Parts: sequence; structure tokens; C-alpha cells
Amino acid sequence: MNQIFGIHIEDLTYDRLLNLIGNSILNRQKITISYCTANTLNLTFTNDQFHEIINGFNYVHGDGTGVYLASKYLYGSGGLRERINGSDFYPLLAEEGIKQKWKFFFLGDTEETTVKRPRKICKKSPEYPVTHFAFWTGTTRRQKQDDDAHVGP
Repeated sequence: MNQIFGIHIEDLTYDRLLNLIGNSILNRQKITISYCTANTLNLTFTNDQFHEIINGFNYVHGDGTGVYLASKYLYGSGGLRERINGSDFYPLLAEEGIKQKWKFFFLGDTEETTVKRPRKICKKSPEYPVTHFAFWTGTTRRQKQDDDAHVGP
């Protein structure tokens, strides 16, 4: 595990991340996963409460070139093995979710990041596994059930 600004960043690959999610679903074990971009790291450096929240996730993976390069600079060959980013991972996750009949819940800060972007990235199909969305705007919480989503057994 690498630490950047005191944030614990797991050395995950796309396959390992998919396996963590699959195993947690199979074993009915709740886990929390977050990503950490260079901007996220900068915010955790100046905000102790945010720092604590990010370190509270079971798994935090680096997201993007900035975090990947920072890990290589700080840890050399012991840095992150793979550069992970959401736009490459979500289609893999959706594909596996369709095969396994998983259901997904996306939580974000806007409708754009929580509803529209996942649909666009995963190229919504009749088998699209997302069944529920929630997002916050200020202090208002909004939820949307995806009526078009496939709800499997």
C-alpha cells in the first residue's frame, strides 16, 4: 500500500478491483471503495475532515496519471503497478455486472456525474445493471429509480 499525503492508496489493478467487488457481492460483505485523483489528494492535504473521510474507505485506488506518477516518484518500483481511471473501469464493471446479474447504486454530487455519465460510459443497453441513483445538491438529497434498468433475480 502506498501513502500520498497520508492517504492509504491500494495497489489495485482493474482485475483485482473487479474481484474485490465480485467477492463482496458473492459473500454479501459490505465494502466501501473510493478513487483518489491528484485533486482529491490536494483537498485532503488542506482539509483534515476530508482526509479522514477518504481514509475511512475500505479501499482507495489511485485514479489517473497524476496519482500513478506520484506513487512512482515516491516509491519507485514499489509504486502503483497500474494506472486506473474510471472511464476505462466502468465499462469493465458494467460488462461483469451484466454477466453476473449484479445491481448497482451510484452515489455522487450531481445528476451529471451520478446518472448521465455512468449511462454514457457504460453505453446503456436493456441489460444495464444500474437500478438506483442518488445525488446531493447542497444539502438536498435526490434519488431516482431507473425504470428502464434491468432488475434481475
